[in-house]
Amino acid sequence: MNGHMVLASGYPVLGAFLTIVFLVGAAVWLILLFRVISDLFSDDSVSGAGKALWLVFLIFLPFLGVFLYLIARGDKARQPESHRRS
Repeated sequence: MNGHMVLASGYPVLGAFLTIVFLVGAAVWLILLFRVISDLFSDDSVSGAGKALWLVFLIFLPFLGVFLYLIARGDKARQPESHRRS
């Protein structure tokens, strides 16, 4: 039997690993983005104009916007709603 064995040589292991890392990173970032947006709209201490500005920033500069939001308001983002009002 002189058949040839087909290997996954067209897609190397490093390529598969990098694809998985990218997909997991993208999923984590999307979850974080939706968490930031939901936290922004549930926070009563931010005015309507402030929410609009944060949302515009998150839409036009999403990566930078998420990280700046977490730096600027990360301490309040982790608090439950009952602790924010006091």
